[in-house]
Amino acid sequence: MKVFASDFDNTLHFMDRTGGYFRSGDLSAILNFQDHGGLFGLCTGRPLFGFGNDLDHGPELDFIVASSGAVVAEKKEDTFVPVFESVLTTKQIAMLDETFGKESIFYIHADGHIFTLYERRPQYPQQTVLPSIDALNGRHITCVSVWTPSNRTASLIAARINAMYGKEMAGYQNTQWIDVVHAGVSKGTGALHAKQLLHGDVIAGIGDSFNDIPLLEAADISFSFHASEDEVKEKADYLVDTVAEALAIFAKI
Repeated sequence: MKVFASDFDNTLHFMDRTGGYFRSGDLSAILNFQDHGGLFGLCTGRPLFGFGNDLDHGPELDFIVASSGAVVAEKKEDTFVPVFESVLTTKQIAMLDETFGKESIFYIHADGHIFTLYERRPQYPQQTVLPSIDALNGRHITCVSVWTPSNRTASLIAARINAMYGKEMAGYQNTQWIDVVHAGVSKGTGALHAKQLLHGDVIAGIGDSFNDIPLLEAADISFSFHASEDEVKEKADYLVDTVAEALAIFAKI
């Protein structure tokens, strides 16, 4: 059985001035892939239930690897149920907050949702605001998405996180964001968990950014875009322009 794991933002789902959209050619190709027995899902830095309306008019998904590999969920009826989770502790969140909180903004993935600390961010009205890190006690914390002012700042902070806390946490840059998960967790490990869960014979992965590199390295067949950064393109077996093009190549392998 063939399994295909796609990054979400700027790979499958795009934004313009009118909102989010999927390419019609990608949707048709995904449906055709599934009709021929393939399984299609996401491998994303977003939390499991962090899509809002962005999945409306999107493909039917067979699985989701969420929180940069920290959550793997299978579809059961009309929802997705986690079958694997790797969690962080409130102590680790406090360490990150103390070291980097003044130069970045934290968005904490817990129980499949997004939480912010101390104050609401105006561009994310649906997020829950917590008064303190202690309010996270008892929740399954899977990832911290760290916003920084620039790609360069994100690169520097990610390097510092990995240098200071690399034995217990891993930071993956995604443009001006960093996804922080438990050490040993990545989109790549998440994709391999999904392959095992789904009894796949071969898994393909596609992504456009730095945090997709572990996915590209772990997948049996990997794709990125001609427009991706050179460091990302170097990890891909094939360069394409669309998910549909990648699926067409994968179907012939």
